[in-house]
Amino acid sequence: MTFQLEVFKPSQIIKMLNKCTDKFPVVTRDCVKVIILLIYSLQHHKLDEGQREMILVTLTKMFNNTEYYLKNCIMVALLEISDNNNEAGIICINCLIKDIDSKGFSKRPHLKNLGLRCLYSNLPQKMFYDFEKYIKQATLAPTGYDNAVILASEYLKNYDVVKKVNYDISDYHQSLINSLPINKYSGLLELKKIAKYESNLERLSNYLELDTDDQLFLEACKVLTMVRPEKVSRFVDVAVRSLKVFLRSSEIKQFAAIRILSKLSFTFPLKVSRANREIEDLIHSSNRSLGVLSIITLIRTGNQESVKKLSYKLEPYMESMPMEYSILALDTMEKLAKTEFKDFLRFLKKMMVDTKNSMVFKKYILSKFKSLMKKIDQKQKISIINYLCSYIEDPDYYQLTMDILGIIGSSLENKKELIHVYNRLILDNDHVKNCAIQTLYDLDIKFNTLETVDNFRFSNNSFVSFLKRNKNLKRGEFDMNELGEYKEDVMNYLNKEEESDEEDDYVPLKICREIDLTDKKSDFIITLIKKIFPDKCVLEFTVQSNFDKVVLQGGRITLEGNKDKYSVDVDSDGVYEIEVPFGTKGLYNGVFEYFIGLKDDTEDVENDLINLEPFTLTVLDFTKPEENLEKIQNSIKIKKQLKCNYDEVISQVVKVSNLYLEADSNNFSLSGQYNQLPILIEGKVYQKGRVSDMNMEIFCDDKNILKEIVEIFE
Repeated sequence: MTFQLEVFKPSQIIKMLNKCTDKFPVVTRDCVKVIILLIYSLQHHKLDEGQREMILVTLTKMFNNTEYYLKNCIMVALLEISDNNNEAGIICINCLIKDIDSKGFSKRPHLKNLGLRCLYSNLPQKMFYDFEKYIKQATLAPTGYDNAVILASEYLKNYDVVKKVNYDISDYHQSLINSLPINKYSGLLELKKIAKYESNLERLSNYLELDTDDQLFLEACKVLTMVRPEKVSRFVDVAVRSLKVFLRSSEIKQFAAIRILSKLSFTFPLKVSRANREIEDLIHSSNRSLGVLSIITLIRTGNQESVKKLSYKLEPYMESMPMEYSILALDTMEKLAKTEFKDFLRFLKKMMVDTKNSMVFKKYILSKFKSLMKKIDQKQKISIINYLCSYIEDPDYYQLTMDILGIIGSSLENKKELIHVYNRLILDNDHVKNCAIQTLYDLDIKFNTLETVDNFRFSNNSFVSFLKRNKNLKRGEFDMNELGEYKEDVMNYLNKEEESDEEDDYVPLKICREIDLTDKKSDFIITLIKKIFPDKCVLEFTVQSNFDKVVLQGGRITLEGNKDKYSVDVDSDGVYEIEVPFGTKGLYNGVFEYFIGLKDDTEDVENDLINLEPFTLTVLDFTKPEENLEKIQNSIKIKKQLKCNYDEVISQVVKVSNLYLEADSNNFSLSGQYNQLPILIEGKVYQKGRVSDMNMEIFCDDKNILKEIVEIFE
């Protein structure tokens, strides 16, 4: 049985906080309980400005307590609700400064670090420079190196501060503190800056050598997992070679290396596979976490045959693996199974009958069975249904029976297996009986099951009679939207958020790279992300104002292309969507018309417009990124010369195609499927000074589609 905290609404949390501060002195235990509930509830509810301000005021009152444990908890909460764009943060500044300068915090470096982070996380941006003295104090203090790193890291959050105060980290340290060596600490900050802005990537090579400090080397490897693959692919081989040495070192280094290799295997499976021999040696490690991560990494970098072997080795670990690793293992095995699901199905069945696996994990296994029903042949479908029918005779949890009955209701073909559904009407509780009746109603068209049910004597006979009289009612899964005007009341009763009723299966087939539609210095910054769904394309616009004391009073984004016209109203900074039919292609021109006015004078309104950069919807936008394993006969070669370096060339190609990328030194390949039609793009880039020559070969067996793709790049 898993323990879960109750989720409270912000208004309820505020009442509990006020109740704690009504007592004097405040009771540490009560305060900490409410702070934990606050932090947990923030994962489920967003705070508005008024709620944030009220919580800040109440937390500030708690600072009067002298217990450092409570102060630690308060500052953690302040970090969670921090917002540099909100003026409310100024409420807690005086209390933080008082504690940061106190002797108690000076004797406790971890509290001083936390206090400095809270200070700079809650400061409004316009006040950053008023507290610059703390950077100098922290970095110049003989015992303050760790303070300097943490403080400067938070200080780097704002780009303007980076540009004005810390444009070059090495120079910053040389000019500000001669006592601090220009090595580990400046390197950690430089790596953080590289990861955040994806700039100066060539500096990574300085940290990926074996003679580098271990922490710096591992942080540099982590950067490879955070930056766009095409920008760091040239560094991965060097990193993997060095990580192989770590895999033969102490247990701590082994764990750090395998964690990084596991993340890299998502985007660079071929490169990571070069360390498979060393990874295999960790499978039988006495440290189970090492063994699990090793097997998962090998599964991701392997093929169908290796997955079969590794699935047997993985079974003993599944019962003790954390949930996220167990789910990751299933997802990876499903992906590598491709079209051969026999061994994967065997593994799923074995995990279902293992009594040590939790109900939540078994529900996830059932979701895998459900998704596989759309991919496997009829023989395998019958095998799954027969297995599930047998399983519900002796399940670990009755909730699993309810889910299985849903799968049976949509997929059962053999009338003999109905006996397992009828048994539920006699042997199980009312929850399962209701699900069984629903299943029999769903199957009534095939097997006339309601007539048979009428012969049973049980409490729900009237319900069955009702179904017999209303056979035109909806069959299949229930949708919360069917409740109509009662939906909101039901959602409140179940304590569910509005968005929770969205179908989990309805996720984008593809999310394209962000496109800038305006200049960064224009009045409004507008970007576009194309999200491709099975039946539509959603154009997601993000609008952000560049004004300081001027507010947007209203506006509209209008698009024109292919004789079609689309528009969406904009009332403030935020995200706005326009839907276009799936498969729509062509060039789109857009304009953003808007009205602006001063914050304090809503009557003085001006209007203006911004012409948006044109963008296209092409066949590549509707091509699903997938690894290509098929041979394609037709191809066309093209050559291009671009005035940019290797990284920028690959970035441009990926931005246009948004396909599955594999890159190795100067070579790259992009692959995907368009309506079950494989597409492959192979290329090679030669850099000559500031100019790069690119040779590409595009493969596709449909000549018309092939011609379309060639035209995109030409």
